[in-house]
Amino acid sequence: MSRWVKGNVFTIMMAWVATLAWFAGGASAAEHTKDSLDTVRQNLDKKAAILVDVREKSEWNRGHIEGAIHVPLSELKKKGEEKDFLAELQKKLSKGKNGEKLPIYCHCAAGRRALEAGDLLKKLGYEAKPLSPGFKDLIEYKVGDVNPFPKAKDDGEKKSDAK
Repeated sequence: MSRWVKGNVFTIMMAWVATLAWFAGGASAAEHTKDSLDTVRQNLDKKAAILVDVREKSEWNRGHIEGAIHVPLSELKKKGEEKDFLAELQKKLSKGKNGEKLPIYCHCAAGRRALEAGDLLKKLGYEAKPLSPGFKDLIEYKVGDVNPFPKAKDDGEKKSDAK
């Protein structure tokens, strides 16, 4: 064995392990879309794409973008192979003419869950385009209308009506 190989055995082994992990699926197949937010907004406005919010229900309930379709990542991961769930997903996501599948921009709070959802949706045959900008960024950029955060109930409501 040459001197160079002996001196670099650890490095060679780590490179081999990293390569094996990548080929075994350790790398994410999805990546954030390269589409600009202008392009995203235009495609949504023209109904040439749909917006899927993969945040959890509690996050969705605190506010979401009007017209977005709610498909929590946890449900997608847990039920992604169940026939009933897939049929419901097909109904939700087939918004094109004649029920065709449109490109899907998926978003979450910060971009990581959108990537994971993108991987899962691609495996199910959808053209997923995970967004790097999160929910608050999309609001600031005015991508769609925001369904406002629910107002707290007024504690001063009349309760005499319930009698």
